[in-house]
Amino acid sequence: QSVCTDVVALAANAVQANEVGTWTVLSGSGDFHDVNDPETLVENLSVGINEFVWTITDAANTCAESSDIVRIEVIGSLTVADAGEDQEVCIDEVTLVANAVAVGEAGTWVLISGTGQIDNSTSATTLVTGLSLGENEFEWRITDDNGICPDSYDRVIITYNPQATPPTVAIAN
Repeated sequence: QSVCTDVVALAANAVQANEVGTWTVLSGSGDFHDVNDPETLVENLSVGINEFVWTITDAANTCAESSDIVRIEVIGSLTVADAGEDQEVCIDEVTLVANAVAVGEAGTWVLISGTGQIDNSTSATTLVTGLSLGENEFEWRITDDNGICPDSYDRVIITYNPQATPPTVAIAN
């Protein structure tokens, strides 16, 4: 299975009377809550592939052991979305500036309220034109390419106010 966090519940078959089950780390990392519990939690997994072996032996050690391997892929945490600071503009366009996404992630701008034509919805920095008077709300949503991790999102409010004081006009002589 693939997970986003460094903790997961394992699920192996139960042992019979006079048998002992034991979890061991084959590759990667992990700390078991109870190495003899078939449904134990394992924490401190490393990003990437972690392999664990569930081995069943008889208590007298007279029969051949039986084992199976489970592979847990830790995707890692998603980049925390940051849509930038709220702004007040005096014209009906603005450049949205969000944080960049990491490898294996995608970012998408979505109009939540108001109006605005998003030039490139998958670019962290994109031009928006056609803002409506007042508040226009946009959301920057980051997802992982595998669709496993919960989305991260942040919203920004762009207030279009034609009466706002424009920046000082630069004049050079």
